[in-house]
Amino acid sequence: MTDTTLRSKLIGSWQLVSYEESFTDGSGGRRPFGDHPSGFILYNEDGYMSALLVPTAGMTGLQPVAYAGPFETDEAKQVVRHHPGASIIAPWVNRVQARRAMLEGDTLILSTVAPVVLNGSTSNATLVWKKTALTSR
Repeated sequence: MTDTTLRSKLIGSWQLVSYEESFTDGSGGRRPFGDHPSGFILYNEDGYMSALLVPTAGMTGLQPVAYAGPFETDEAKQVVRHHPGASIIAPWVNRVQARRAMLEGDTLILSTVAPVVLNGSTSNATLVWKKTALTSR
């Protein structure tokens, strides 16, 4: 019998396809890491995850995002909660990062559960990931 829980579907390695922010005031959005960001998010069976997001090559003034720690899922709400024990963004350490998760085949879409304020603008962030070839078998 195949396990169809959100948690079981997350297990593996995912490669970043896009990162977009949509402004809550309806004025549009932006791609803060450019048109071709890179990165990976990994979910292990032991309940730990790690993520690395890198801006498009050649973009200046932006730092990568990296964090790792335990994760948990809320099956009813289809939400994954990351609990960073380490992060290059110091305020994220020991602060839950909740993401709404939607799976479509080998595509994982993670979005903020509530709007966030970044660089003075309130927005909803959406990150699209593709299952890596080695873990999609």
